[in-house]
Amino acid sequence: MATLQQPQIQSGAISSTLRQVKGRLRRERWIRQASLGALVGVGLSLMIVALDKFDLVPDWLMLEWFIPFAILVGVGVATITAFSQPISTMEAARMAEVRLGLKERFSSALEFERFGRQEIDADQAMLLRLQQQDALAHARGLRASDAAPFRLPWQTKALIAASLVLIAVILLPRFPGMTPPGLIAEREVVQKEGEKLEKRARLIEKQAEMQHLEGTRHVAQQMRKLGQVMARGHLDKQKALKRYSKLTQEMSDLQRKLQGPQASANGGGKSLSEAGRQLAEALSNPGAAGQNPQNPGDKQAGASSADKGKPGAKDGKAGNKSGDKNASKNFNVPGAQNGQSAEAAAAQAAKSLQTPEMKKAAEGLKQGDSKSLSEQLRQLAKRTESGQMSPQDREAAANDMQKLSNALQGTPLTETQKHAQAAADALREGNQQKAASEMRQAADSAEKEGQKQKDANAMQHAQNALRKSQGEMARSSSASEVDNSQSSDQAGDSSDSESDSSGDPNGQMGGNSSAQQQAMDRMASGQGYGKGKGQGKQPGQGQGQSSEPGYENGGGSGSANKAGQGGKKQAGQGQQSSSQKAAKFEGEGRKFQSLDQSKLQRNTRIYLGKPGAGKEGIGRLGPLVKAAPGAGNSPGAQSKVPYYNYVAPAKQSAEKAMDNEDIPPAYKGDVRKYFDSLQGQ
Repeated sequence: MATLQQPQIQSGAISSTLRQVKGRLRRERWIRQASLGALVGVGLSLMIVALDKFDLVPDWLMLEWFIPFAILVGVGVATITAFSQPISTMEAARMAEVRLGLKERFSSALEFERFGRQEIDADQAMLLRLQQQDALAHARGLRASDAAPFRLPWQTKALIAASLVLIAVILLPRFPGMTPPGLIAEREVVQKEGEKLEKRARLIEKQAEMQHLEGTRHVAQQMRKLGQVMARGHLDKQKALKRYSKLTQEMSDLQRKLQGPQASANGGGKSLSEAGRQLAEALSNPGAAGQNPQNPGDKQAGASSADKGKPGAKDGKAGNKSGDKNASKNFNVPGAQNGQSAEAAAAQAAKSLQTPEMKKAAEGLKQGDSKSLSEQLRQLAKRTESGQMSPQDREAAANDMQKLSNALQGTPLTETQKHAQAAADALREGNQQKAASEMRQAADSAEKEGQKQKDANAMQHAQNALRKSQGEMARSSSASEVDNSQSSDQAGDSSDSESDSSGDPNGQMGGNSSAQQQAMDRMASGQGYGKGKGQGKQPGQGQGQSSEPGYENGGGSGSANKAGQGGKKQAGQGQQSSSQKAAKFEGEGRKFQSLDQSKLQRNTRIYLGKPGAGKEGIGRLGPLVKAAPGAGNSPGAQSKVPYYNYVAPAKQSAEKAMDNEDIPPAYKGDVRKYFDSLQGQ
């Protein structure tokens, strides 16, 4: 049988047509997968927007950036996937055959082309030639749009629907009529205050970076982020105040961590300025020898004096017996005067000496500068280690280090205080190398702890700025009031100061008017009153009286433009100072505990009005108004103003009262917890 070579298939027309089909199929696949990726991004964005309505989205997640980012990421991943899987010519041929019903004409022609030139018989050659001609005939009349028509995939349809829902959820609340006017006004107030808070936070952050205050820089960044969230205009007052409260609590916790365990004692412990004044006072008093208050038995060797008429008498202060024995035997001790021993004379002379480094350190502590203390301690350590100090200088240095240790007790410089005490003990033992080492450790601790204290103070300043912003926003009902809040606060402060200073220049209250006296006469028996001088710029005095059986006249005290209140303790007059306020409130707490509940309820119904209000002074009785349940100010009435509009101003007033020591230290924690619980709601 004759054999022939396989005829060469002229596949130019077929390949050209199939390349066009491949391009359309590739584009269709990309549209389908990109729509699916974008649909995933839109769905995720809808979920985040829904969570944001319930305030469950973290502050760092900004919707303006997240939504386009999620969609672009989905489209990008889909694009990479689509082009990483190319479409082959055989796949395009089979797709065209299926859609046009060509019954494998193109795929067969491509398959036969793979064999190349092979020896075939005449019958097979004839069959291949006929198949080739049939494929070419269909390829010439084929259009790529017919083989791969564009059809909108279901992924694209779902993407369009989800996008419309997302746009509606975001934009519809901003349209007029879709949001209550009150909520729009609140959001404008929050937005305006957020812009101001962001500016304040940037300034605090810049100052913290210049001074290397890491804690303050961190809280300033949190303040700036809060300001950015508020500036978007999506928050109402309630949500904004919750974020204020949360950030304030975080700042308080971080501040307590920086201040250390001593910060919680006695309202924050002793400040560095107080320690500096105590140290300067101790250094200026040569008679006050440095002693460790925790070791009363560790005392300096004091000077002993001998009684002229009673030889051998003991010194009652220091207990030094050597001087007594020498005086009783009439020995002439060199360096002793009036029966004083040489050792006691040297100790007394050392007391009168001052180390210049410690004097400079005291001046620095007065200014709250722990860095100056660190430098002076290093200089004193260098001089101590040199061995050029005389015994009197060593004794003076030991006394001054002991005074420094005593002055630093209760301050945040706890490690510095411990090393200062160890240095004083080492100097008394004569170990100058150990004393110098302890001084250097004290200097290092002073520098580190001082930096922490400086950071805590700067953080307190940032916290005050945050509370001021919170108060301004809570008091404002429109965006214009936010702009004028600072000037209004200043004007209010000046008017309050003027009203506080009105009245008698000597502090005499306007309680001598006839109207006040008549009002006081109408008061229930047992209600004391005061006619005293106010504790404003001058110490005040007051005298309380009571006509209730079993009650005694008690000493009272007043503040500027406030009537003195009578007590039921022993009669007398009391003068109040800042150091006596805690004792005053403690006494009042015991006093009120002994009141009968019926008397307490009766007395609480009396309203005297604001001190100094009206022409008649403070003696006007307020009217007793009975309101039906649910109306007026009755317990069943419903307030039209949200409570959170008044929480921040009330908290500021309470904090101001705590700063002025108007609230006993024992109750400060309860007051803070009370307001934190209100804002947490």
